[in-house]
Amino acid sequence: GSADFSIVSQPSASSVGPSGTTTFSIRYTPSGTGTDTASISIDNNDGNGDLLVENPYTFTINGNGIDPNILIRDYTSTAIVSGGTFDFLTNKYTTPLVRSFTVNNTGTGDLILKSSPYVIVSGTDASFFSVTTQPASGTIGTGGNQPYEITFNPAMSSLAGLKTATVSIYSNDFGTPVYTYTVNGTVTVPVISITGTPSGGTYNFANVNYTDAGAVITFTVNNTGTASLALTGGPNVQISGAGSGHFTVTQPGSSTVAAGGGTTTFTIQFTPTALGTHSATITIPSDDPVTPSYSFTIQGTCDDTEAPVVSVTNPGGNPSWNGTKTLQATASDNVGVVSVAYHLDSVPNLIGSSATGPSYDVSIVTTSYADGPHTIIAQAVDAVPNTGTSAAASFTIDNTPPTVTISAPSLTVAKNGTDVTY
Repeated sequence: GSADFSIVSQPSASSVGPSGTTTFSIRYTPSGTGTDTASISIDNNDGNGDLLVENPYTFTINGNGIDPNILIRDYTSTAIVSGGTFDFLTNKYTTPLVRSFTVNNTGTGDLILKSSPYVIVSGTDASFFSVTTQPASGTIGTGGNQPYEITFNPAMSSLAGLKTATVSIYSNDFGTPVYTYTVNGTVTVPVISITGTPSGGTYNFANVNYTDAGAVITFTVNNTGTASLALTGGPNVQISGAGSGHFTVTQPGSSTVAAGGGTTTFTIQFTPTALGTHSATITIPSDDPVTPSYSFTIQGTCDDTEAPVVSVTNPGGNPSWNGTKTLQATASDNVGVVSVAYHLDSVPNLIGSSATGPSYDVSIVTTSYADGPHTIIAQAVDAVPNTGTSAAASFTIDNTPPTVTISAPSLTVAKNGTDVTY
């Protein structure tokens, strides 16, 4: 063991005065573990000072060679060698993952952790990994260990992919003074889309006639991301805006959409209760970090394409008229009748019109028209205007009085002596 000791510096002076001192240095560099011993001898001229002759002056020096050895083990007690890798595997960006590790001393003598903090994370993606629990002590005896924890936090970014950092532990392990290993973790992220309708876009429903209901349109929610998509709204599909009452939404069958192309569907029907163009906003909250509130506009126009229904009620039964008579009709419309016009024999040959229901009375003066058979045709209009035409109603105008001739009996009267016969 003496070879493990060396004199670094000799005494600075070869002569030491009374009560004086001089110094020298010895270095111990163990070549192995265990106890080493050496003898130091100093020749001098000590002859009688304390009645003890100490020439040469000798003493023994001892040293204990130690070899602490650092080793990291993961939460399964599997060793991670320096330069190795630990994989946190795949985690959704909303789900942190904590893993336990231990610093082990498999050598002899105390292992001293030298840095502050004891465990250091560095590298481009270091923000994704944090040492949430440091070793409680920086001194680890032979065969001992100190636990620590590292958390992989995918929520540090909305971008999917592999994240990598380096873990470093400085110690008095002579062979591995800086113990390093790589930590990996893959971030997965859901990505929402609606087939044919981008977020911020508009879906236009086909025009619908008033009092009718439009077609039921199916919308498909897609998840093209690498993590499952959670629809987080209550309800999952929300409708708002001034025109929301004109649409009916049927909710999706599932609030979770599988990763990698999973789908779920919902339906919207345009059910207008008033004429005009109606708009509403569809919003789908989810855990997509890029588009947490997917929204688009829906729009539909309610038209009135339905013509009124009209029927002449007077004349009825093909009557014979003279003088002033009243034309009458019944009319109905899905929105409302504005007026009813009456035509003689053909359209257009307007007699008059009325906006007052329910019989829409209009007078006809038969002496203004030729005697003989005629027809009345009624036309009802709404606000569009759509026009409905009735069947023709027949009647006869007879304004000529009858001619009367007396043919019997005959009458003879004498007048001034002359007979006159009637």
